[in-house]
Amino acid sequence: MAGRRYRSRAEWQALIDRQVQSGLGVSEFCRRHGLRAKYFYRKRRQLRDAKALVPTGGAFVRVSPEPSSSLSASNSLELQFRESRLQLPATTDPAWLARLLQSL
Repeated sequence: MAGRRYRSRAEWQALIDRQVQSGLGVSEFCRRHGLRAKYFYRKRRQLRDAKALVPTGGAFVRVSPEPSSSLSASNSLELQFRESRLQLPATTDPAWLARLLQSL
């Protein structure tokens, strides 16, 4: 039995694009290319979901601070995306915050 092949995001996207262009159904495309349809569907969904999270203008969003009278004397940092909100102390280590954002 051949070993498992790990594909990059770009390789999966290329396979998905080829499947669409081929006009074949997912099952037939996967059979012809030695792929498991279960993983193909999973990767297609993951890539579609990841694209939905990226703003249309690119990977970064320009932000500007909003003055707020609700901040306490200790000050805090608030990150908001759609209905999600994360509030951190202003003393949060920037390197830790960068690792957190990269993992999302």
